[in-house]
Amino acid sequence: MIGLIYDFTEVLVLALTAVLSAVSVGNGQEILPVHYLVTLFCTAVTVFPIHLKARGRTILAGVTAALVVGNVLSVSPGERMDFLRNSVWVLWVLFGCILCVLFERLVKNNRKLRIIPAASGVIVLVFCLIRGIRIEKMPVLMILLLIILMIVELLQEGWQKEGDTDTQAHVVYLLPFILLLFLMIFGMNGSEEPYNWKFVKDLARNAQYRFEMIMESLDLKKGWDEREAEVGFSEEAEFFGNISSSPYTIFQITTGTPVGTGIYLAGKSFDTFDGRKWIKQDDSDMDYRMYDVLETTGAVLSYDPEHVQDYIRNGLMNVDIKSLKTVHVFAPTKYVPVLRYHEVNQVGGDLCFPKKQRNQYSIDFIRLNREYEKFEDLLKTAGSNNSEMNEEILSKAAEQIPGSNSFEYTVEGLQEYRKRIYEVYGQKPAISKEMNAFLEEALAGTESSYEKLQRIESILSKMEYTKQPGELPSEVNSASDFLDYLVLKTQRGYCTHFATAFVLLARTEGIPARYVQGYSFPVSSGMTTVMSDQAHAWPEAYLKGIGWIVFEPTPGSRTISGWNVSDGTGDDEKEVYNPYEHYADKKENSSETEGPKESVETKNPVKKISEKLYIPFMLAVLFLLFFIPVDLLIRSIQYRKLSKRDKAVHLFGRCLKVLKRFGLQPENGETLSEFAVRAEGTVPELDHSIIGIYEDIIYGDRPVSDTDLKQFEAEYRNLLKLWFRSWKKKVPPEPSDSE
Repeated sequence: MIGLIYDFTEVLVLALTAVLSAVSVGNGQEILPVHYLVTLFCTAVTVFPIHLKARGRTILAGVTAALVVGNVLSVSPGERMDFLRNSVWVLWVLFGCILCVLFERLVKNNRKLRIIPAASGVIVLVFCLIRGIRIEKMPVLMILLLIILMIVELLQEGWQKEGDTDTQAHVVYLLPFILLLFLMIFGMNGSEEPYNWKFVKDLARNAQYRFEMIMESLDLKKGWDEREAEVGFSEEAEFFGNISSSPYTIFQITTGTPVGTGIYLAGKSFDTFDGRKWIKQDDSDMDYRMYDVLETTGAVLSYDPEHVQDYIRNGLMNVDIKSLKTVHVFAPTKYVPVLRYHEVNQVGGDLCFPKKQRNQYSIDFIRLNREYEKFEDLLKTAGSNNSEMNEEILSKAAEQIPGSNSFEYTVEGLQEYRKRIYEVYGQKPAISKEMNAFLEEALAGTESSYEKLQRIESILSKMEYTKQPGELPSEVNSASDFLDYLVLKTQRGYCTHFATAFVLLARTEGIPARYVQGYSFPVSSGMTTVMSDQAHAWPEAYLKGIGWIVFEPTPGSRTISGWNVSDGTGDDEKEVYNPYEHYADKKENSSETEGPKESVETKNPVKKISEKLYIPFMLAVLFLLFFIPVDLLIRSIQYRKLSKRDKAVHLFGRCLKVLKRFGLQPENGETLSEFAVRAEGTVPELDHSIIGIYEDIIYGDRPVSDTDLKQFEAEYRNLLKLWFRSWKKKVPPEPSDSE
């Protein structure tokens, strides 16, 4: 019994730790009572056969089969296949329990191996802590219980004892105290807010950073602006036939102000396309970015000076580059081109460090409310007389922008900036007659430059996105060839294809546009980690009098966001576009429009469980009702076939089994007569004569008579009665009042 309790406890703790951790951490599901019941049952099925004999194993196998078949039969015929598919996880639990049993048998020969599961549990906890993975209370407690059992066993093994030296027995005797400690911890109410473990996270983050630096030093492709056919930021802007992704951390973003649900961080812009790749030829040090921010802010001040905050807002972002060595500063489209404590240069509208390096910097920028109707109306006014800016508007715009006093700006400078934009980014590409006809038909009915850009964006975003578009044909050597190939022929590609097509089509309509590479990603509150596979390419178009505006022609890549305008409620910072809320609303609406569903009768939970267990329970009972009489019949037949001598030996063996229940069994070197004398102190009613008869039969070749067999049978029944009587011993009566 000690061995059974010990093995069952060890395997159950191992199995529960593995199953509950897999459910909570691996699948991210809620732990349900069924997980405990199935693990408990599978543990019993795998452990008990080791300690049971043939009859017990047969009963266990039969009851198990009855419960399994009963569960299947309790499901309606139409749902049985789904039930079986959804129950495959039970087989994995059973397989896990078998592995736990095998490991437990191995540990018996080398108990130091017990450190392995305990250490694995600690590693899982540390991993969840570092990665921010939520893990429920019960798996943590099971890991702690595993560690406690390991410590108890190692202490018991190393403790030099006299007398009873059975380590298993000592562990079993300690189980009630360990269980009590476990229940006390389980019943304790923890804080709703998890402990932040800041010092541990800081150490882990620093270790991760050092590790990534070491890995980069071993792999020169990662982290450097080198040409590669993987998703990631590159100094070049070429087309690859196929691209893949091997995500790793690029940088981390923290924001001091709201920035929306999604954001574009531009790294490098390009101005010239040769038919197969983009080239940056503009190396001007003109303050493109500052004039862009001033122009956008001035446009809003001229259009609706009373509600500037409904159109644009200031933002602040901290960028911590982790594993990318580059000269480029990554920032939103409209930013103030100055970094605190860093020397930077402007090169053709891009902000660059003097050399390739990793940096941590903060940058001020301007957010645009692209979801606001009036902002859309403002964009449609681009190029009108209202887009002209005077000194007064320019000065007011500068007052709205942090850090603008570091720059010199004039209306003449703005005019020179606009001229430069049209020279560099406004050159019209030559296109084929077919492409020209397609474009005229596609843009029919559009009036403003912004409406044309919207139409181009819509056309491209309806094409097919793929990371395996194939190489560009060798005959594609110009902008015209590329547009014919993508727009009129394949209509498939990835972000580089669609951003390129947008820029070329916008320029065809006389609208300056540029190709931009950087990162596009959803932003979460607090810190956001940007991965290498979030690298992206997109177009930006220049609207005269308003500035550069981001467009997203790549199918399925829209990340533009905005905020609710001021309405006096104080809730004006809520984001308008949230893809997660949008998806949830869509699911709710779809469920509402699915039509009326059949009403389902609400049942008492206890009644539902009873109905579910009824068939399995009845099948198990029917199996026992069938097996027990059949087993008795078989044993009776086998007994009758024995010789009288074998019958006597069999009956005497059964008598010894009953005495064992009293805690009596022959010791090593003890004769049966000596054992009978010792047993008399515990069982005075023991008939000593059967021991003498048995010794005569075994050692004296005494023939066995029917009277001898009846005496053995009578003594066996007598011992059974004595054992039942001692088991049901009555409590002494309380003394009466008269006493």
